[in-house]
Amino acid sequence: MRPATTTASRTATRLTVLGLLTALLVGAFALTGPAAQAAWSNGSQLHGGKVQVCKVALGDGRLRIKVRLNNTSAQHTHVGGLSRVRDFTTIVGLDVRARAGRTSNTKSLVWTRAQRNAGEWLSVGIGDTNGQGHGGEIGLSQIRVC
Repeated sequence: MRPATTTASRTATRLTVLGLLTALLVGAFALTGPAAQAAWSNGSQLHGGKVQVCKVALGDGRLRIKVRLNNTSAQHTHVGGLSRVRDFTTIVGLDVRARAGRTSNTKSLVWTRAQRNAGEWLSVGIGDTNGQGHGGEIGLSQIRVC
């Protein structure tokens, strides 16, 4: 014969289980949130806007380089970009744009050893919407893993 359970003991058991699940979820969010923020490297900055990049290994020496414009500390719209450059000519260019207080969508390009061996490099830049800005080369060692 099964022992009788009371409504109070069932309620206490449910609350204990809910409390444990809540603690697990809060702990999981606490561990994953800051790591995602820390993965981005600042490539170029202007007036509170930051072009940020990170890399993901794809295998066979290929990397996916991601770019976004974090404009959360800026007072006006900025444009930014990531480019593959050879002989001071842009081979592939990605543009990102964000209004004041916002972060742009993420874009990406694939980078290979062959491109690096062919003399190509990566460049990041940021500017105002009127075209004024700055940028320059960024090395793979400066880019964090996403």
